[in-house]
Amino acid sequence: MTTLAYVAVSDPPAVKATPAQWLIRQSGIRNRLIPVGKFDHWVTHPRSPYSGRPAKRLLRRVDVSRADVAGLPVYEVTPRLSDTGPLNGHLVYLHGGAYVMDFIPGVHWPVVARLACILRRSITVPIYPLAPEYSYRAVFPFLLKVYQGIVEHHPPDSVVIAGDSAGGGMALALCHALRTAGLPQPRDALLLSPWMDIAFSDRAVDAVAQIDPLLNVDHLRTAGLRYADGDPLDSPLVSPGAGSLAGLPRLTIFTGTP
Repeated sequence: MTTLAYVAVSDPPAVKATPAQWLIRQSGIRNRLIPVGKFDHWVTHPRSPYSGRPAKRLLRRVDVSRADVAGLPVYEVTPRLSDTGPLNGHLVYLHGGAYVMDFIPGVHWPVVARLACILRRSITVPIYPLAPEYSYRAVFPFLLKVYQGIVEHHPPDSVVIAGDSAGGGMALALCHALRTAGLPQPRDALLLSPWMDIAFSDRAVDAVAQIDPLLNVDHLRTAGLRYADGDPLDSPLVSPGAGSLAGLPRLTIFTGTP
């Protein structure tokens, strides 16, 4: 059995903030990015899922339609380039946001539109349930239903599952869920800085956290616990890096260094 292993280092790496990192940290944004103080309020006053459209300038490049699956929005994005040739396949894009933050139009729509145009692929963007109102247990039945609808119209070997940050972790977790459900895997999984270990079990995390300009690890841990909702943090649907790679699609992972 092949797994992604987390190796605890004996000595945390020596890291030093760059001037840009130091300036951004001084702004305090890392303590405001994930509003943990609102979690309890959101549980008792659930938020409505994102429901909107891209800016008009993006709609000159892509067509966007919406359907609802299990009461949640699911967007379909198709490139509108002058090239009238066939598309290269389909892509499912899962947005990031620490499992607690909604789709961010000014960030995620430009990424999705650019991917559609560059890759010449149609793209499905599911607006999945968020923590703390919901846990991961509500996410995967929804995503499996979305995926089943996709492979009714697109051969699985033409499909890519992609995501950024928490969405990247969710993309790999969805592949685990597909394997368990006996559904066909996509051709590829594209993971952009994926959150693979929700517990941050590598000791190197605390050293990097000292210079990270945007992310507060304590806030991320709180968000992760809400998403897991009491279940083991090493479950492959919660921490997808803890699961076996057997039977999964080809993985392409992009990440950065401190």
